[in-house]
Amino acid sequence: MTAMKETCDLLAFGAHPDDVEIGMGGTIAKYVRRGYRIVICDLTQAELSSNGTVDERQREAAEAARRLGVSERFNLGLPDRGLYVEEEAIRQIAAVIRRYRPRLVFAPYWKIDIRITGDAPALSRKRSFPPASAAMAPESLAMRTAFGRCIII
Repeated sequence: MTAMKETCDLLAFGAHPDDVEIGMGGTIAKYVRRGYRIVICDLTQAELSSNGTVDERQREAAEAARRLGVSERFNLGLPDRGLYVEEEAIRQIAAVIRRYRPRLVFAPYWKIDIRITGDAPALSRKRSFPPASAAMAPESLAMRTAFGRCIII
C-alpha cells in the first residue's frame, strides 16, 4: 500500500506480520469505519516462523491490511527472534513514529522476546532520545495486553 500523506491517526506496531491483526484487528476495523488513517509497522518478516514462508506471511499481511482498510503497511526487516532493546532498532522505530506523527500509537505490552516492540514507542516519546530536534509525542500510547485490555501511558 502506498502512503497518501506522511501523517496518520493511528500507528500500530507488531513484532511479526499478523500480530497487529491478532491483537487489535477489531479495533483497527472500528477506527477505519470512523475515518481514521491507520498505518501498521511490522518489525520482522517472521522468517523463523513455522507458520508459512516469509512470502506467504507477507501476502497474508497485505491482504489483511487491505480487508481492514489500512492506509499503509510496511516492514522494518529487523531479525526475527532478535528483537532486543538496542539503540539502532529503537532509532528505526522512533523514526517511524516521528515520520508519521500519529495521534495514537498501539504496541504490544512487552514479553521477553518482543519487548522492544513495546519499549521503543515509549522511548521515542522522550525528547532526550536522539535526534532531539525531531522529538514527537503522540497524544496517547496504548499497550495492548494478551488479555484484551489496553494500558494507556
